[in-house]
Amino acid sequence: MSELDSMQAIVKDEELNAEAAANELVTIEGLYFSPGSSRAVAAKLTRRGTVAVIMTLDGHVLNEHQLTQGQLSQPLAKLPYRFNFANGAGFETSQHAAVVAEFADLIPAKQSWLHGLERQWRWALLSLVLVPSLAYVFLSYALPVFAKPLAAQVPKTLLTRLDQQIIEIIDEGLLQPSQASELNDKRLAAAWAKIPDNKDFNLIQRDGGIIGANAFALPGGTIVVTDQLLEVLEHPNEITAVLLHEAAHVRSHHGMRNTIQSLGVAITIAAIVGDVSFLANSILVTAPVILQQTAYSRDFEREADQFAFQQLSKLKIPHSCLGAGLSHLLTAASSGSQNDTEQDVNAGEVSDSWLQYVSTHPAIDERIVSAGGTACE
Repeated sequence: MSELDSMQAIVKDEELNAEAAANELVTIEGLYFSPGSSRAVAAKLTRRGTVAVIMTLDGHVLNEHQLTQGQLSQPLAKLPYRFNFANGAGFETSQHAAVVAEFADLIPAKQSWLHGLERQWRWALLSLVLVPSLAYVFLSYALPVFAKPLAAQVPKTLLTRLDQQIIEIIDEGLLQPSQASELNDKRLAAAWAKIPDNKDFNLIQRDGGIIGANAFALPGGTIVVTDQLLEVLEHPNEITAVLLHEAAHVRSHHGMRNTIQSLGVAITIAAIVGDVSFLANSILVTAPVILQQTAYSRDFEREADQFAFQQLSKLKIPHSCLGAGLSHLLTAASSGSQNDTEQDVNAGEVSDSWLQYVSTHPAIDERIVSAGGTACE
């Protein structure tokens, strides 16, 4: 900068300071963020008509911004106001009274009304009761109702591609090619032949690896059965019962419904809390989503059990065959966890897998009772 430019800048600073003093312009102190930078510097903002003049605390002009081309962000409670300028710069201040007095014309009427309610302690207390209650009703009752028809409208081609991508991912390390015996292959084929409209599904076998004895359904109609599952299910009707349970997940679009409902939970929390981008990895945001998602999953498991019971009745197979299958799965899971611990296998993999199973399924005992026991013929 030349000596002439420096002198002109000094003169301009002095003129602005003199003008602010003469006209008693309101100066607001806060933090200034340069365009494209997250680094803040202490600064002050003075309004000159539609122009916001940003200066250092000692009066040196940093920048000028057109207020008509920016936005004043309304805070929640006592969080700072934020001026977002057109070039990406920002200015935050906690001097609420000064902002309301000097920039009232920039605050949308709706935001101003809501901010006023936040400052009324009676309304604040009432909202502490009403907002969670309304959110609970919406998430527990309204959202599942909306999600059901929405999930049914997802194109089959999209779901099929989703299944293919998921299978590619789990085949890269989680599962291995099936090594089931010829006898177990025949048992699975016989059970599969009993599933109504089984042509609507895609049955695949895999070595379960760390997953062990399990079966699961993907949104596009793929049902995965592990070799270990066939080894622990003693009666062929147990295999049929488990397959019917997984088919129910596909028929009822549980995978997509769970996705839609979980997304609804996240959006609801964002609407209540406000901008949660800085809390994306926080327990404050993730915990409610996870808890509500597991609640949905447990409901879907019960629904799938009921579907399986209906189909088992049509096939003249006792409901308790599903109970027997669940009992054998529980025994295998418990035994596998113990063996892994004894062999010093990564405890994190075992505990995480087991906790996930427990958190998203109703209690096995509850489901066995619902099935009428564990006797299977």
